[in-house]
Amino acid sequence: MKDVKLKHNLSDIPIAFIVTRGRSGSTLLQSTLDAHPNICAPNEADFVLYLKSKYAKSRLWNASLITKFINDLYSNRRYRLFWKVKKSDLIELFSRFTINNFPDACKVVYLSSKSPFHKDEISLIVDKNPVHAHYIPLLKEFFPEAKFIHLVRDPRAVANSVRNSFNRKNIHRIAKSWVRANYKIETEKTTEKFIT
Repeated sequence: MKDVKLKHNLSDIPIAFIVTRGRSGSTLLQSTLDAHPNICAPNEADFVLYLKSKYAKSRLWNASLITKFINDLYSNRRYRLFWKVKKSDLIELFSRFTINNFPDACKVVYLSSKSPFHKDEISLIVDKNPVHAHYIPLLKEFFPEAKFIHLVRDPRAVANSVRNSFNRKNIHRIAKSWVRANYKIETEKTTEKFIT
């Protein structure tokens, strides 16, 4: 994290969201993309949705607000336990950037992730979280220039993976969740925003 370099200004770094029904290969795609030296594709976290209600409309990103934002971020269990970023390192990373809005603050959080791969200048951030399939309009509102990667896996393979991974037996319910997630994504598609 100490050697984070950006190809563009923070606000100009594009972001892409992988949207899908869980158990569709999104973790494999995320880790494959993260192997690229110019892509930051961290592990799954839901901090954007977690912090949106409190910070999405904030305009004055001074030191006091950034401190509150960081403290609230660390109350997010998934970020705290799975990303394992020291608070002091995140504070130092924030100090390097001018934060103008909520999306800028979120991009700094993405950049805080510890990748096992060597990174050069970051020119793309990728966020993977199956729950985002249900919040695409909200993500478009925060990140109007974002692209969306719609990952679709054969529903039979998804159902089998869910059954084996989570010991769920109700195939009808699993099938309905696959249909619901993909229908939600399909209704949000615009040619210039989605890659399938």
